[in-house]
Amino acid sequence: MLRHIFIGPVLPGCSGDALSRVVDTLRELPGIVPWIRHLSVEKTLEWSGSQAVVLIAEFDSRADWEHYMHEPGHLALGDRIKSAIDLANMTVVQTNIADNRP
Repeated sequence: MLRHIFIGPVLPGCSGDALSRVVDTLRELPGIVPWIRHLSVEKTLEWSGSQAVVLIAEFDSRADWEHYMHEPGHLALGDRIKSAIDLANMTVVQTNIADNRP
């Protein structure tokens, strides 16, 4: 399994309401991309020093992740959040998920 982690810093002047709308928008992903195994979307804590949205999506395979990365519905969400999230300074990483089953 594969874990995809997206950290999108907030643009200057972004309100808390706008950031909450970004979180709600990104939480639509499982309805658009049904091969997401698990999804978590949260905003950072106000006292953490930087405001951002953190998305963690899990996939069964690299092929599923690659399909997600090119999915038109996923890409369209980027257009919907770009007024609040600094996509030029986002961080995206992938990790393996250890299979700890016996």
